[in-house]
Amino acid sequence: MLPLDEVQPDLVLPEPVERPLPAPSSVLSKYAQGRSALLDNRKSQAIEYLTAVVEEDPYSAVAYRDLGYAWLGTDNDRALSAYKQAVRIDPEDTDSRVQLARLYALKGDLIQARNELLLARLTTSYHDSDSDSVVVDLLLGRVLSETGYIRASIDCFEKALQVLQKRSLELRSRTELIEVIQRPAVLKLKLADLYARIGSFEKSLSYYEQIQKDEPQAAGGIELRMIQTRAKAGDITTAARQMAGLVIRYQASRASLQAFIDLFENHGGEKAALSELKRVMPQLQSPDGELNVLQARLLRRLGRSKEAGDLLVNQPGEPTMSLVRETVMSLQESDRTDQAVKWLLQKMNDQPRSVQAIFRGWAILNHLSQPHPFDLQQLRSIQLSNDLESARHFVLARWAQENGQPVTARQAISKAHSLDAGRFAEWLRAPLISSIPDVNFTEQRDVRQFIEEFSNDPVYLNESIGYLVQQGQASHVQSGLEAVLEQQPENLVVLELLTSWLESSDRSAEAIRLVDRAASTVRAAPMLYKLSGLYTRLGVPDLAEKMLRRSLEVDPNFPPACNDLGYLLADSGRELDFAESLLYRAVGLEPENPAYIDSLGWLLYKQGKFEQARPYLERAISFSEPPDPIILDHAGDAAYRDGDKVSAEKRWNEALSQIRQQGTSDPQLRLKIERKIRQLSENQPVDVAEIITR
Repeated sequence: MLPLDEVQPDLVLPEPVERPLPAPSSVLSKYAQGRSALLDNRKSQAIEYLTAVVEEDPYSAVAYRDLGYAWLGTDNDRALSAYKQAVRIDPEDTDSRVQLARLYALKGDLIQARNELLLARLTTSYHDSDSDSVVVDLLLGRVLSETGYIRASIDCFEKALQVLQKRSLELRSRTELIEVIQRPAVLKLKLADLYARIGSFEKSLSYYEQIQKDEPQAAGGIELRMIQTRAKAGDITTAARQMAGLVIRYQASRASLQAFIDLFENHGGEKAALSELKRVMPQLQSPDGELNVLQARLLRRLGRSKEAGDLLVNQPGEPTMSLVRETVMSLQESDRTDQAVKWLLQKMNDQPRSVQAIFRGWAILNHLSQPHPFDLQQLRSIQLSNDLESARHFVLARWAQENGQPVTARQAISKAHSLDAGRFAEWLRAPLISSIPDVNFTEQRDVRQFIEEFSNDPVYLNESIGYLVQQGQASHVQSGLEAVLEQQPENLVVLELLTSWLESSDRSAEAIRLVDRAASTVRAAPMLYKLSGLYTRLGVPDLAEKMLRRSLEVDPNFPPACNDLGYLLADSGRELDFAESLLYRAVGLEPENPAYIDSLGWLLYKQGKFEQARPYLERAISFSEPPDPIILDHAGDAAYRDGDKVSAEKRWNEALSQIRQQGTSDPQLRLKIERKIRQLSENQPVDVAEIITR
């Protein structure tokens, strides 16, 4: 941890720019008018006057500084340019350096922001003015902490605190300092947290105690922070006892239980936590199911998943998402997957209006079973009592629909309804899952721990991250994702979230490097297939194809990889015999999957086998609900090539209708189909897809 004097010690203030000629007298009036407009908040007029000033007198640092202020918030790039000119002319301009730092920080360039503030500390005004020194040190402290210089950040904040304690008239005249002067607890709290981060727990506790003693009205959350700090310092027994006291005080509120969980995440205190939790339960007025969920989570972390599962399977009441998650994980980890399935189905029967929360359990079960996901065949094979058969068929229908098997879905839906029409109706009326997380997130919670804990539930984690971003936690989310992926490079849930994040920030090169790292370690076919999808999304088709081939080397009968590689080769006219074998294999493994059937039909089309292609493409349409516009377009092309212009026009018109209703992944598809219909109506040759000539 570098102290402040070792952070960029070689920075020196440059020499000021010498004015070759006196300032033209004509600019004085314009500057006065510009300054007056600025004070009246007439920024457009101020910009007009001040721009004229710097055009006539390019050596006026004060004019550039005021011009920068006039542009702030309207055009920050121009403001940045003006402030850069101000400090070039007058390197001692502390205010302009502070504004430059703020603008660089807004652009995400924290290194340049840090350097401007380090230079500001070398100015005369910084040493002579209490208010300037505090403003610089407070901002520099924040920038340093965000760039990893925690020790140096502490130095800045402590110096600022020393100066603030003077409470001089000059300090009180700076409006931006009024709050921190009136509430030094805000700065002390920051120092306490930073000391805890570098392991100086006594100093951290000392600041927390000062806040409790001197400013109790500003001490919200301090008790929890002190408990967490004692745990980090190794006094886990005291921390557990004090945290249990909070649980009692707040009657096992969700926030207090979440704090209890977080306390023991990284301190090896699960045994102490479990003991304290059992001790306090009799003292609670109305202990609820969440306490059992918490107990089960601690048991699971102690390697006692069987006890955890036994504790939860008979718990009455509504199946909350946390109960569903913990029960499924406990049963699956103790090799009781069949029991997890029966429990989920029984909960569907008992609490039909909670079916959406229960369906989250199916997603978790599927994820935990990777790289061999729990599938339809396994769900069919489990022996069940008759009263659970309707629920089983309802789940089968949902899974079949999600996996592109509408015929199977229709059959299962019909069966579920015939077995129990009442419950079936309630399952269909069940409300959607709320996108708000079922945990309380606070600034004190470690996002990395949160991501690790819920990466087994991708849908929930994605919803929660969206919620956290809305709450202003974007930077913490990104750093949390990066920290988890650093420790777990094969965690594809986190990898997918982080690559999406980087891609949306125009940092695709970084995203590709992360996928490359995962590709060097992943071995399972489903995981390699997912990496192929990530490469495709990031615009690296060669590596996407490589992952598909690797997936098939591991498992030659993995249907999605068979289909995707077969379609890719067919569409590009390469290795057609190999592509044909892959696609016949995919269709053989999943004979009702419309995407796979379409791929095979399209390969036959590309080979010029139009008569053979048409039955497959028509079959794909029958299994696709609603019909996919791309498949309809393929069928139209095949019919046209086979000489059946009537069927071709029918399929193309159906494709247009579906595009209007449901859209399409191909933005050019509608224009291409409209052109085909127009050409056909005018008896012109139709621009259908080319075939491959060997």
